[in-house]
Amino acid sequence: MLEEMFYELVEQGGPVFEEGGGDRFLQQLCSQHNLTNAAYLGVNLPLRKEQYTYIIATYSNDWIRRYQSQNYVAIDPVIQAGLRGILPIDWGALRSPNRKIMSFFGEAAEFGVAKQGLTFPIRGTRGETAMFSINCEMSDREWAKQKRSFLEKFWIIACSFHQSVLERECHVAKPKISLTPREMEILKWAAAGKSEEETSIILGITKRTVEFMMSNVRGKLGASNKVEAAVKAVRLNLI
Repeated sequence: MLEEMFYELVEQGGPVFEEGGGDRFLQQLCSQHNLTNAAYLGVNLPLRKEQYTYIIATYSNDWIRRYQSQNYVAIDPVIQAGLRGILPIDWGALRSPNRKIMSFFGEAAEFGVAKQGLTFPIRGTRGETAMFSINCEMSDREWAKQKRSFLEKFWIIACSFHQSVLERECHVAKPKISLTPREMEILKWAAAGKSEEETSIILGITKRTVEFMMSNVRGKLGASNKVEAAVKAVRLNLI
């Protein structure tokens, strides 16, 4: 189950990144959820100065070499959109009649990169940017049915994977955070997938109060959205 893999990242983050554990985790993710590939790209991570990017991916070595040799990062619309935005990116929305873009996607397919894909941009409080991507072989009709579920579930995995990279590879210490009982309640319902309006009904408070308190929680946790806030709270044993 996807939820089990999330808690593996949260509770067993060390083994995930020992001796190629990150690669094995992505391979397991693909195997269990019928994905063709999964990948993580970190830019400006707080690593050694000479190490600008950090990559873990299940793509073939041939495709990675081809991608690097042709400097495809300069034209890859997924990367360009991920560097600019904060919302999940559906690869299908980036396809265009531009010859270079069409050629790029066509060549990627020849190297085993599936047609349907999602990329989750992540913005960190230390100035880092990361992207977590998945792709799979589905018809447009199947993808339309599955995409919403993928958006909800893999965004959690994306944020948690990034936190594991920061903690295990960049040696970023876990901050000491304290939340009020009400803030923890609101965060628990957010982690359960409830909207601000649903949470306000459950707790008997106004939606505006929920939004205000969630904003405070995000600030305390250094999170850009409630998904990232929930992930960080679980990792810190706050909820």
